[in-house]
Amino acid sequence: MSNFFSIEFLPIMAIPIFGFILTFKSTRTYVKWIFAAAPVLLVIAGIYSEYRCDRSLTNIVVRMVKGIQICPQNTAANDEFQPNSPETNRQNSRIITAQAWFVVGQKVPGGSGKAAALEVLAQYNEPLQGLDISCQLMGSGYDPSRRRYPCDTLTQLNGLDLSQTPSLDMSEVNFEGIRGEGIDLSSQDLTHSNLSFSHIPNSNFNNAKLSMANLSGSEVFSTNFENAELSLAQFEDSNISSSEFAGANMGSASLMRTYAASTNFSNANLRDANFDQAEIRDTQFNGANLFRSSFREASIVRTTFSGAQLSLADFTGANINMYDEVSSDFLSSWAWRGQEPTGLGRLAGFVTICNFDANIHDIRFRPSDC
Repeated sequence: MSNFFSIEFLPIMAIPIFGFILTFKSTRTYVKWIFAAAPVLLVIAGIYSEYRCDRSLTNIVVRMVKGIQICPQNTAANDEFQPNSPETNRQNSRIITAQAWFVVGQKVPGGSGKAAALEVLAQYNEPLQGLDISCQLMGSGYDPSRRRYPCDTLTQLNGLDLSQTPSLDMSEVNFEGIRGEGIDLSSQDLTHSNLSFSHIPNSNFNNAKLSMANLSGSEVFSTNFENAELSLAQFEDSNISSSEFAGANMGSASLMRTYAASTNFSNANLRDANFDQAEIRDTQFNGANLFRSSFREASIVRTTFSGAQLSLADFTGANINMYDEVSSDFLSSWAWRGQEPTGLGRLAGFVTICNFDANIHDIRFRPSDC
């Protein structure tokens, strides 16, 4: 539609105006009022037409005064404003991401739309490295003296799903004290991230990179860490019950005082891992590499180490539950001669000792003929 103040529109507006002037002294009042109302009706009709396109009365007034058309689809000659043009898409992307960053940056604890905003930022490949939405920054009664959950209200990320955009650089993010039940960060790079004191059960970190990540004091039960990179990760005082760590690389990981019930560490690399004072129940270490790992003063109940590498593992002071003369199952576990595990007492008799030959053996794997 033509702008109201454009030259081509003036003749149309002039007809009812001059009609009103010429019939001003007419005895028939309704005639002059018809001419008087015509311009107003035209303006109202035009504004309604433009409003259907722009949906902003402020923009309509500003653009009418400036003599600029409101609806880009009415300007076929101007490619810059065509729908779905590259420039339009870039402008829309900037607006959408700016709104998402605004939501993420709001210092509001609890549910504040941050999960949906993060999904939008991931979709547009926005840089998330070093993002800080910790409970301390969001302002929720942060108290560092608390052992677990140092916030009165945890920042809500429930249902966050970034699995559609894998391999995002989320290294060094600070998610301390978040509540993210059912989040999916599989295959994401969370190296050196802070997830301490968080509540993230029933979540998925499958194939994620979490080396040097801090998950101390967190609730991460029923969570999938299968094949994840967790070297030097910290799980002190965390609840990892019913979680899946099969095939994960957990070299030098710290799991001190961890509660692990019905947890699966099958075929995981736990070389130099620390389980001191952990409570371990109904858990599987089948085929795991526990070389030089430590279980000092741990409580171990109904747990199987079948096929596990126990060379130089330390069970000193561990309370290993006994039943039917056999405790947690050490049958088929093994170690290299001269590197036998310590602290097992009579249970050491269930550990198969293998002779190492550098010419034919790989020190990481059990030979077929011990």
